Amino acid sequence: MRSIYGGLVQIVQREGRIILTKDGRLLERQLFTSGQLEGVRVWGDHFIEQIRQVVTELGVDTTKDFTRCIECNAALLAVAKEDVKDIAPPYAFQSQEEFKQCPICHRVYWQGIHWHNMWRELAQALDGDP
Repeated sequence: MRSIYGGLVQIVQREGRIILTKDGRLLERQLFTSGQLEGVRVWGDHFIEQIRQVVTELGVDTTKDFTRCIECNAALLAVAKEDVKDIAPPYAFQSQEEFKQCPICHRVYWQGIHWHNMWRELAQALDGDP
């Protein structure tokens, strides 16, 4: 467990991240209590409650576009349409002009139905009941 914690600490420090955890004991460690690392204890058991809590406590700007890969969390990069011709599904390639790609796992993103559905679900999570 110590090596997992140490690796997590290194990533958080290097990338200036905030740890989200349900483990209250983790946040009692000196690195958190001294303010060297920032963490939020997530209380809810339902993902809608968790989204609301994190957005509220951290003041997350929910007007920004999705900018990270859902597979590996790397920052997405804008890529030329031709660069994804052999990777993107044919319909997406034909119907979209703008694409983003993960520089790590090479997953391709575009503003299709899934993108619209994620925005709708986020809006419902922040406005509605779980």
